Amino acid sequence: IDIDLAGTGDGYDGQRDFTTSAGETVSADCHFVCTGRPVASGWLRGTFLGEYIDADGRLVVDEHLRVGRLKNVFAIGDITDVPEAKQGYLAQRHAMVVSRNLRLLLRSAGPEHKLHRYKASKAAITVTLGRRDAVSELPFMSLIGHIPGVVKPRDLYVSRTRRMMGIKGKNGES
Repeated sequence: IDIDLAGTGDGYDGQRDFTTSAGETVSADCHFVCTGRPVASGWLRGTFLGEYIDADGRLVVDEHLRVGRLKNVFAIGDITDVPEAKQGYLAQRHAMVVSRNLRLLLRSAGPEHKLHRYKASKAAITVTLGRRDAVSELPFMSLIGHIPGVVKPRDLYVSRTRRMMGIKGKNGES
């Protein structure tokens, strides 16, 4: 299904209607625009973070995901200059490292070598092809068919993401 995102704006919250290429209307209470837009970091240039923005508009981070030379400012996700694909599951990995590092910083003013390091990932993606099949691009090979389709869950990680975000479903389950 192709979703026409034209004219939907940049909002993430609130009820929105989308029209598929088949003319079907899909209502959503939460959406994320993931259409290859450039990083919207221009406003950061006028802040204390401006000196840490690279030519591509991304924040320069170290191996602990700290911005520039700042000891207590971190960045995660697409805005970082980490040399890897900009994908949601990688942003979740960034968040795990940063949350651990923030906990360490809050507990003590210990030396930097105790902070967790983030290691950039090699490109990997799985795209579903109907109900049972998929295509996977892995760092060492590509697969197509039923095997990659079995690996990716039927709900496309929606239930896992909802649990991680603490979002309850209509029936109260996460």
